Amino acid sequence: MARPDLLDNCTEIADNDIVMVTHTNGITETITGANLKTQIQTKVKGNSESTYRTGEVNITKTNIGLGNVANTGDSATPVSGGTTKFTTGGAYTELAKKVNTTSVGAANGVASLDSSGKVPSNQLPSYVDDVLEYTAKADFPETGETGKIYVDKTTNKSWRWSGSAYIELSSYAEATTSASGLMSAADKTKLNGIESSANNYVHPTTAGNKHIPSGGSSGQYLKYSSSGTATWAGITLSDSDKNTIFDMVHPIGEIYVQFPTQTAPQTLYGKGTWTEVTSTYAGLFFRAAGGNAGTFGTSSVIKQAEGLPNITGSITSSGYSLGANISGDTTNTGALKGEEFNKKTASGSSTNATYMSKISLDASNGNTTVPDGASTGKIYGNSNHVTPVNTAIKIWKRTA
Repeated sequence: MARPDLLDNCTEIADNDIVMVTHTNGITETITGANLKTQIQTKVKGNSESTYRTGEVNITKTNIGLGNVANTGDSATPVSGGTTKFTTGGAYTELAKKVNTTSVGAANGVASLDSSGKVPSNQLPSYVDDVLEYTAKADFPETGETGKIYVDKTTNKSWRWSGSAYIELSSYAEATTSASGLMSAADKTKLNGIESSANNYVHPTTAGNKHIPSGGSSGQYLKYSSSGTATWAGITLSDSDKNTIFDMVHPIGEIYVQFPTQTAPQTLYGKGTWTEVTSTYAGLFFRAAGGNAGTFGTSSVIKQAEGLPNITGSITSSGYSLGANISGDTTNTGALKGEEFNKKTASGSSTNATYMSKISLDASNGNTTVPDGASTGKIYGNSNHVTPVNTAIKIWKRTA
């Protein structure tokens, strides 16, 4: 086969020709055989294709896996279609937050930064930059500016310009009882001397300062626990304590008078030895010492004499008559009565007159009834002694 001077395409190569091919890496290879034309043709297969194609191959975006990518003619058109990743989320959203360069340092925009990383003073509010510091007040401008604050670094005092003079801002009067202000150095010294917990009052717990403890109930009392401390306790007495108290209230030698229907002391108290001494005072009435009574405690007058008091005075009898017939009443009852008549002859014009010659005292007369109604008493119940209304009693003495 003659060597062609120029091969325009693989169709000029016949089958069974011998063809020498030099690769780009410099290696030469001889190709021969049937269907040689087909073997040396370029084969193309896209990522989305399953077989290779030869000849004139039309390659589209679908062949290479870009079927969902929209065609665009310029860089201003956003990529869209198939997915919204680059239009509504992710990096697109973050990029939408960026500050436009035209807003930096502009009104209603954002502040810029100078070379030191700080906001320039011309972009700050006036009150931020209106504090001017000087070494001394003498260095202040002769005429200040309204709205600016001037600081004397030597005294650390602040001043403002009133329009005609500097007014100290840090000048305050000391507080008084009627006006607010700053505390004086003396007040500060006093304050420093107060303990940190002075505003939180704690009642002292030392002896003599304690309150009555909480708790307790009816019938309890405060009992010593320790110095300055008392606790609630009930009243509990031992037998010894009870005996001591009983001896204090009812000592040996105490006299107890028992009236009828009342309880004897040994039963009532349940303590002590009680001996009846009624016989020592049997039949006696008690009379307060003094006056006509005997002397208290004298052995000779422990029992005073019996008897009625003497009756003194005059008695006029009307139980007689003048004349031939003389009569008299000898049936009178009571303490006084006529006992007998003696006839005497009167002298003068009155003849045959009689009179009562004797008047007797009889304490047995009378109809006084004693309280119990047992018998009919006399004026005093007995002609031998004076007997007021009475009742018998018993007298006891504690002997042990």
